[in-house]
Parts: sequence; C-alpha cells; structure tokens
Amino acid sequence: MYDIYLGGILWRDTKDHEILVDFCGLTLYMIHEQFYDKFLSLTGDIDIDRELAGKGDYKLCWPLVATQHNGFSDNRKSDLNFDRYKKSMFYYNGEITDSQNFSFRS
Repeated sequence: MYDIYLGGILWRDTKDHEILVDFCGLTLYMIHEQFYDKFLSLTGDIDIDRELAGKGDYKLCWPLVATQHNGFSDNRKSDLNFDRYKKSMFYYNGEITDSQNFSFRS
C-alpha cells in the first residue's frame, strides 16, 4: 500500500537503503484515493514536495522511470540544470536484470 507512488524524483533520503524518508521532485507520481483529501488540503505556501514531508507513506519505483530535463523551470522562473542530482539515481533503461531492486518500502 502507498499514499503516493513516485516514478520520477530528483533527490531522496533513505533509511537502510530501502525506506524512503524524504524526497524532492514530483516528476511522475500517482496518488492513492485514500490520500486525495490530505493532498488537496496542502496549502501550497511552499513547494508541494517539501510540504508532503512526513505526511504519508511514499513508495519509490526503482529504478526510476521518469527524469527531469534541464531547462526553464516554471516554479523557479529560471533555467535549471539537474545533472548533479541524476548522478545518485538509477534510471530504467529498458532491460530488467535480477540485480535490480524495483521498489523501496517505507
């Protein structure tokens, strides 16, 4: 079960390499219906990902299936480069191997 299933993020903090503690970026996500009201009640005073911290059970697809591209950010109103974040992420390349762990638990 999950509150939000994340398919693309920029940054993550995990505990014991498998429990998702915190994340940044909502490139691709799916919200479970039981979490709709809580999600819709966010104030929007700060970035949504920051406001979500500690408010739900978040699962991360691993490897990630979506990425954020460098370029103009509507949120920041400037050009951004995400390359430094991508170095610590693992992205699905079309092949599945036995050594890949495809989801984090929380």
